[in-house]
Amino acid sequence: MNPPSKNKALAVFLKNRVLGQVKTRLAKDVGPEKALEIYSHLYAHTLNVAKTVEAEIHGFYATEKKAHSTFDGVHLQNGSDLGERMKNAFALLFERHERVVLIGSDLPELSSAVIEKAYALLEENDLVLGPAVDGGYYLIGLRSAQPHLFEKMSYSHPEVLAQTLERAKELKLSVALLDPLRDLDTLEDLKHFNYLIDSGLSTP
Repeated sequence: MNPPSKNKALAVFLKNRVLGQVKTRLAKDVGPEKALEIYSHLYAHTLNVAKTVEAEIHGFYATEKKAHSTFDGVHLQNGSDLGERMKNAFALLFERHERVVLIGSDLPELSSAVIEKAYALLEENDLVLGPAVDGGYYLIGLRSAQPHLFEKMSYSHPEVLAQTLERAKELKLSVALLDPLRDLDTLEDLKHFNYLIDSGLSTP
């Protein structure tokens, strides 16, 4: 792990690896066992990338905290929906940091270069978003807490990126966009990533 940068934090949102509780949309087509195997690969890939980023790394688990050598801090996600959970994670990390980037654990093409570019863009922008091909976003970065950005939004909806951009405009936030990437949530997504799933990523 690189020495953490005190002014930068990386929040990693994670599901606990429990059969039947991860990749539920994908599990309808491939079964819960295969869905868990795929998520375990994504989990490992996300942590392998995170530990190379020059920032303080914080894991936010859905249901049970799990200590891991990658993380400088481990937390439970706090809130009744995704927007509230993200809002609370940003509020917590902005108590000690100046730039915060939040990612999920569904992105086979995630790289440290993507995350480092987000931090670079935050030097001159209030908000950085990584558009996902399904209409959402795979990364969000801020340089101050913006609670209204997350309130009354339609998460897990193909318009969430557009809604977030509209809310940013209302809040007069300057915005930068990263290159679009594909999350792995469905059987159609999986067809794009068989070469990654077959690569045998280890599960920490």
